[in-house]
Amino acid sequence: MLQKDYISKTAVSGNLQLKRGKEGPLKRYHPYVFSGALDSRDLPETPGFALLRDADSRALAIVQYNPGSGLCARLFSTAPRDLERWQGASEGEAWKERQSLLGEIVVRKLKESLELRKQLFPAYFDPGGDAIAQGSPKKTESARAGIGLTSGFRWVNAEGDFFPGLILDYYAGAVVLQISTAACELLRPVILASLQDLTAEIPHPLHILERSDGSFRRAENLPALRQWHGESGDPEVWFQEDGLWLLADVEEGQKTGFFLDMREMRILVGALSSGKSVLNLFAYTGGFGLHCWRGGAARLVQVDRSRRAMEVAYRQIARNFPELAEEPRGGSQDVDSLDGDSKSSRLGSSDFPPQKDGHTFICEDVDLYLKQSKELFDIVIVDPPAFAKKKADVSRAVKAYRNLYRAALQRLKPGGLFLACSCSHFIDDEHFQSILIEALGAEQRQGQILQNHRLAPCHPVGLSHREGRYLKSLMLRVY
Repeated sequence: MLQKDYISKTAVSGNLQLKRGKEGPLKRYHPYVFSGALDSRDLPETPGFALLRDADSRALAIVQYNPGSGLCARLFSTAPRDLERWQGASEGEAWKERQSLLGEIVVRKLKESLELRKQLFPAYFDPGGDAIAQGSPKKTESARAGIGLTSGFRWVNAEGDFFPGLILDYYAGAVVLQISTAACELLRPVILASLQDLTAEIPHPLHILERSDGSFRRAENLPALRQWHGESGDPEVWFQEDGLWLLADVEEGQKTGFFLDMREMRILVGALSSGKSVLNLFAYTGGFGLHCWRGGAARLVQVDRSRRAMEVAYRQIARNFPELAEEPRGGSQDVDSLDGDSKSSRLGSSDFPPQKDGHTFICEDVDLYLKQSKELFDIVIVDPPAFAKKKADVSRAVKAYRNLYRAALQRLKPGGLFLACSCSHFIDDEHFQSILIEALGAEQRQGQILQNHRLAPCHPVGLSHREGRYLKSLMLRVY
């Protein structure tokens, strides 16, 4: 049960007022307010929650506020009942009533987000749902793609679920929590208590790992934090995606342990792979490859420079298709982590188990592989890390993407399928497509768009929040 003192008194700040003429984006529910839009008189001096008013003192929203950031306010609630309660709080005890209101908003947002995931993944949340799909999916004979059980998903997608500063990724009972704003930091106790109160609605026992680290924390002047809250869970968690078993390294893997946001594109490519040869570049732990193998790929080559990631990819193949399993030679001691940044990560394919039945793992830098390989494929998947992590990187990143796509296109048969992806926030959809046009033109090839990026529905994006659409991909047929 939630207590009022889960949220400190300091979390309740004063009022903020917009300059005249600056209310337009807020009335369209854009979630951000920059410091230049605020009247600078009597601004709170510490992070917290405040009531945002327009120039005529009409209440617009309860916002998260951080005076130390240029992006100083983020919409937290625009519900009329919340605004009325905030304004109607009694003199002298106002901070207590507003403190209680903030706790109720947190609980409501977590429940509303969970209800959406129940609609998206009913097989998992139904009584006994986790008991289905326990066997291994037979190649080309499994349930049709898109209808299998899924037990790994994003529970809360920050602004996309109207909860700025909070990411919750769920892997069959393991919840990986990321807090990225100074105001949301003040909500940690009530977030943790609320999650525990929701355990009865979750098929697996909950174990909560916080991985609040990275550049987003530094931008809000917050220290990195990584710890289990309550009883520690397993550092590696098996979960299901459309009936396939995958492994998330929740403690050390990239992002929160896995790239949940590419689920729909993995399902799409898998459905198109029957009888095809497939090259999966920047394979990481082989999610695309696993779907392609189930879809009936005749040959699959997976390339990533991280030996640890390739070993996880092999373990996933072995669990889903036991007939392919052989014990890896050498084990996984003294190898690089799943972030792929280790200097010792360039290892030859001979360090891996014997390749069989058309499935090959290559632990090598992708650029080096593309320079040396002469093999052509029916399908080429290119899903690199972000090349533009800040605005100043864009010019260099565009050149890097163009060169990468050109080299990958050289490995694609005429009439083949080419999946190009980018997660660079500072390169938008139009710019991304222009890079591909230039790459194809330089290779004297033409392309047809078969599919724009399919958003994983557990990663919703606010209609007014274009900045939330960072992930891009295009499925092309290339001649």
